[in-house]
Amino acid sequence: MSTLNTQASTSPDCYAETLDCRHTFPRIRDPPRSWQSSFDGNSTIDVAHLVDQLTKHLRESQKDQFQFLENSKDKNAERVLQNIIEMKDEELWSAKRMSMAWKDDVVAINEQRYQSELGIARKREEDGLLAAEKLREELGNKEKEIRELVECLKSMETQKLKAKEEGDKEKERLGKGLLAKDREIRALQTGMGVKRQEIAKLERNGDSLRNNVERMEKERAALCKKVECEEKQNKELNDTMLSQEIEIQGLRRKLVSKTEIAKEMETKVKELKTKVGKWKAHTTTLLSCLREEEQRSWSKLPITGSLYHYLGSWYSSDKSVVTATEALKGFLRSEGIFI
Repeated sequence: MSTLNTQASTSPDCYAETLDCRHTFPRIRDPPRSWQSSFDGNSTIDVAHLVDQLTKHLRESQKDQFQFLENSKDKNAERVLQNIIEMKDEELWSAKRMSMAWKDDVVAINEQRYQSELGIARKREEDGLLAAEKLREELGNKEKEIRELVECLKSMETQKLKAKEEGDKEKERLGKGLLAKDREIRALQTGMGVKRQEIAKLERNGDSLRNNVERMEKERAALCKKVECEEKQNKELNDTMLSQEIEIQGLRRKLVSKTEIAKEMETKVKELKTKVGKWKAHTTTLLSCLREEEQRSWSKLPITGSLYHYLGSWYSSDKSVVTATEALKGFLRSEGIFI
């Protein structure tokens, strides 16, 4: 702001001529200088009103002096009055110049302050819009992740049903095979019993068949060989039954393992459902928070790295939805956001 000169430029001769008239004429008061005090950009000062008051005061003082000289009819006083009038006119023009310069400075300062505040407001608005756009993008990503989790959950449920159906079919097939093997073993045992009964009968009737001893011995030898062959077959069948029993035990272990896998899949499905519920509640909380902050001001919603770090920590924790929501509200309050 330019420095204002508050004193009028008058000639020394004019002051010398008016030395004798200082005690005769009424003293002219200096114009008030309240307009020179400091001000802030928000106050409004009526410069034109101050100039009008100063002009009115000078004119009234000039009228009083002129009337005094008119009554005295003194030519010397008229000359002094003329000098005083010229001096006052010069003071008036000087005051007008100073007031106009001061008014221009005030207008320039107000314009500069207005432009600065306007730039700050626009910057805040742009920052708020960028923050809101970033938050919308984050919410879109979270919704996409939730949809992917739901699709994964559906796929895992389908796999679970498919594995259960395959296990039931395998169990039914193995049960049928075991029944068939049991029937074969019973048939072989029945045949062996019949052969043994025949041998015992032949031995009991040995006395009555002495004439046919050789033939019977041959038949007995043949039957013994046949029995040995059948016993060998029985042993092979027993070995086969043992190997099949081992195979059955392995299949049972596989069935138990598949059952445990199905239970683990059910547990994972429950955990995924819990996480999906947490994220749905979290998304609802963020959306409600965003709407409330949009009603207040975009610039009051701080989207910082610490917020995403907090959300990541909460996602990996075992907190319930209600506890996590209250903790999130407390975190937002610590950041200056009151919900």
